[in-house]
Amino acid sequence: MAGVWLGRLSFSILPSSAALLRALLQILVANIAGACFLWWRLPSLAKASLHELGLRWPAARDWGIFGAAAGIIVLAELATGLVRALMHTRASEGFYPGTSGLASYLALHGNAVPFMIFFAFIIVFVLPFAEELFLRGLMFRALRLRMAWLSAALIVALISGHGSAVFWVLLIFVALDVVVSWAYERTGNLVVTMLVHGVSNLVLLLIAAIPILAGGR
Repeated sequence: MAGVWLGRLSFSILPSSAALLRALLQILVANIAGACFLWWRLPSLAKASLHELGLRWPAARDWGIFGAAAGIIVLAELATGLVRALMHTRASEGFYPGTSGLASYLALHGNAVPFMIFFAFIIVFVLPFAEELFLRGLMFRALRLRMAWLSAALIVALISGHGSAVFWVLLIFVALDVVVSWAYERTGNLVVTMLVHGVSNLVLLLIAAIPILAGGR
């Protein structure tokens, strides 16, 4: 996880496309390494098979939970982006570590669309897979054995933190992370939470990138 945050933070000081590529590769390698380790060790750590942990294709009922959770999160993120726009604050600023830095790079250089696509692949597909194995597959499941689901969800959300230094943004992300844990509680399916996580990250990236790509600051 440390490699992920270091990679995200380095966007604020990137001097060149080569440095941007190195930062993106750092994020990719860190997440793939973490996912591979969890894939290998998670069954023994959780004392359950990957299938029992929820790494399986969602059942028909699970798709309804996915839709509800993703809908709540997307609406909340769009509303937050709108509020920040009305406050004349750049939508990405302080909102999601990594997206704001990459959006700033786009504004400065104007030639980073391929990097944005690469970054989108990482945060929409790779990062949710790795993080959900850890957050829901390991942490939430272990805590859930000892306490109510909401208490476990709040602890997981606070620990994950989302790297925001803005208090009210942190509160929003904690609430949205609880929604993801609710989806896991209802379905027991990690693929559902990975998909919800990926949709959430995609919306956040679009909120950060669209004004820059459209020529706004």
